[in-house]
Amino acid sequence: LKLGAGLLAGLAGAVLAAALAGAVVAAFVSHRRGIYFALLTIAFGQVLWQITPELELGVGTRWTGEDREHSVVDRFPELSGGTAVPVITANPMLGSDTWSPEVSLTYTATDNLTVFANLKRAYKSGSYDLAGSRPGEDKSFEDEEVEGGEIGLKSRWLDDSLSVNVSGYAYKYDNLQIES
Repeated sequence: LKLGAGLLAGLAGAVLAAALAGAVVAAFVSHRRGIYFALLTIAFGQVLWQITPELELGVGTRWTGEDREHSVVDRFPELSGGTAVPVITANPMLGSDTWSPEVSLTYTATDNLTVFANLKRAYKSGSYDLAGSRPGEDKSFEDEEVEGGEIGLKSRWLDDSLSVNVSGYAYKYDNLQIES
């Protein structure tokens, strides 16, 4: 219990130090400050069906509902005793509802050989580029979407002293998010 409490206190201290360091760096880099808010609602479900003792079918999905809001405040007037001024953003609110289904098939031929395949769709949330923005500039970007699958096998050899696992992937991305 003492170790857990110490670890939590250490993590909290590290997060606070990182947040303060970020605030100080932001104050020196720009006179504008972005305010960001996100609300997520998530549900997940999965069903596994043992078709035969060797064959299992899995079907699942995840639903994510998300609302994001971004506003920017120009803090430069505060330096001369004035008040901060809101900066008008082109797209201050984003929302999305996404479904991420997955289907898997697993065949356990022996205790030492398993072959599997799955198909899935997933998302990475759209958001805002929080770097400096000009009034009226749209700094939002859409959800990244990926569809694809995997096929492979897991095997054990030589009285379980050697494992050989092989898999192949194929994925197609839309709206790929790349940090620049």
